[in-house]
Amino acid sequence: MSIEFAFECLKKMKETGASDLYLSVGSPPKLRINNQLQAINDQPLDEDTVSDILSNLLTARQQRDFDTKME
Repeated sequence: MSIEFAFECLKKMKETGASDLYLSVGSPPKLRINNQLQAINDQPLDEDTVSDILSNLLTARQQRDFDTKME
């Protein structure tokens, strides 16, 4: 589900004009649309899914920064 799901989220961002995508363990993925957070679905993300998405989308440097700053 992970990388395909990430691309689905990015596609949804483009379609809705969202400015941000939020992926948090234990919460459904959310988009920021017109300064409001809207859940994409009601399925909370698990740690493995979020880690897999990040490892496929981030460069090594971005991954290191994320691991250090958690942001």
